[in-house]
Amino acid sequence: MGTGLRAGDALHLAIARNRSIENLLSLDRQLIDAARKLNIPSDSSGIL
Repeated sequence: MGTGLRAGDALHLAIARNRSIENLLSLDRQLIDAARKLNIPSDSSGIL
């Protein structure tokens, strides 16, 4: 089962989950979707 994530993106998610961040901000829809599947709070609004 592939996630389609690049290694750097997977690392960002692992660190975010380990550090219990409040909210992951990104314009990368695939990264946001993966974060939500891992129950990592994430959003793309308010960045620009």
